[in-house]
Amino acid sequence: MGKSLLLNAISNHLKLCGIPVLIVAFTGNSAAGVIGGRTLHGAFGLHYKSNNFEYLAANTLDNTRTHTYELLKSCEVLILEECYYFSPVHLAFIDAKLRQIKGNNKEFGNCSVLMTGDPLQSFPIFHGPLFQNRDKVGSEFTRRGIDLYRKVDKVFQLTKNFRQAGDKRFQHLLHNIRYKQVTQDDVDLLNTRLFNNLSDEEKDYFKDALKVYPFRNQVHEANLQTIRDLQIPVTVVHSYQEPSFPRFEPTSLLVGVGTRIILTRNIDIKAGLYRGKLGTVKSWVYQSGRIEIIFVQFDDYQGLKIHDLVPIARYKETINTPTDQRNVNQYQFPLELAFAKTSHSTQGLTISKIAVYLGATEYFVSQTYVSLSRTTSLSNLCILDESLSLERFTSKNFMKGSEMQFSELARLGIDEQLQL
Repeated sequence: MGKSLLLNAISNHLKLCGIPVLIVAFTGNSAAGVIGGRTLHGAFGLHYKSNNFEYLAANTLDNTRTHTYELLKSCEVLILEECYYFSPVHLAFIDAKLRQIKGNNKEFGNCSVLMTGDPLQSFPIFHGPLFQNRDKVGSEFTRRGIDLYRKVDKVFQLTKNFRQAGDKRFQHLLHNIRYKQVTQDDVDLLNTRLFNNLSDEEKDYFKDALKVYPFRNQVHEANLQTIRDLQIPVTVVHSYQEPSFPRFEPTSLLVGVGTRIILTRNIDIKAGLYRGKLGTVKSWVYQSGRIEIIFVQFDDYQGLKIHDLVPIARYKETINTPTDQRNVNQYQFPLELAFAKTSHSTQGLTISKIAVYLGATEYFVSQTYVSLSRTTSLSNLCILDESLSLERFTSKNFMKGSEMQFSELARLGIDEQLQL
């Protein structure tokens, strides 16, 4: 039984017993994987760009802003899906808000808490992992989150790998990368997947594969290069604002028939239109001289469609201008080019075929493991590096963060050497 299936079974059982349950995930992709899942921002009625969680925790929740207020108030079991995406700051925020909403001073408002996740995934970009050393943290708010996490007192381990279940060689390779036990045989196997070592048929197969890089500037350049390589005619879509003054810098989006895009906002998580959803632009509609609707064919989407397409409209972004004591509304599509993505942003995704650039070293914790484990088999993996050496997988950078991760596995009593 996979994790999402298990969570859905637990949630359904609790509901049948009359116990209100709320599933909260950090990303739209994770929230969409379970029935009734909500993102952290959606569940607590936050603007999608809100990130000052300590400030937000100290201010009373405006219960008119969130349709989930009553759900939060009645919640008895809180499930945090992919909990290691959350930092201690996020956990302290959830605790503070549930105390406010429920009107008591008990941890998480006296909700029972179930967390799911993998400590060996990449750390959150900001604020660090839940299991960091509290003595090295200056913020009391962050320490509060660490203390809450450390109260986890029961652990259940899922031992079967479903994503790569059909490729034992790939499973073994990923196992060794995950536990920092890479051998020369593993490196030799990886080198068979270098783009330059593939057959012409395989190279053609990976022409439309999602490319994955460590950094956003590499992703930006890869997106532009792919457009040039595919010779796709593109149109630049600029944002516009109302009123026109004071003037803010417009944003821009390149679109063309066949360009790959990704949603940058949650539109309807329940239907599968969440931040991180991939698709292909098929057409657009002009109104009053500018593009106002873009028709997208989303991957593996089963919701409402018009001839297999989903119309995406511009969204309104309100910008506060305190000096002028008025607001400016900026209108742009919740889309970005997505022929390529960063390694960190692929976490939690299963991708049919993938072309990964690892780089000369490990740039962030678990980068290699996260990047390579997104697909299901070696035949669906292409590596864009010129070559790979064993030194890369035995360097200090590759090992960075692993001591903290393995210490957490030991604290939780998790077996580090699962049978494959």
